Amino acid sequence: MWKRKIPLAWLQLSREKARMGVAIAGIAFADVLMFLQLGIREALFDGAVQLHNSLEGEIVLVSSRYKALISLDQF
Repeated sequence: MWKRKIPLAWLQLSREKARMGVAIAGIAFADVLMFLQLGIREALFDGAVQLHNSLEGEIVLVSSRYKALISLDQF
């Protein structure tokens, strides 16, 4: 029979339970922050196009000087 080698990092983490708990908590916290950031980003993109998607028309005229909805100029 051959012996299975156990990685050194796993041996260190399994012997030091507190360090393993801190490492897992750090990874979980980073995951939560990442998903929070993705949720905020998605909400921002949805909010930015919500008005445009709610327009019920086939053709919309927009001025060439159009910059943003808050600074609409006349034609």
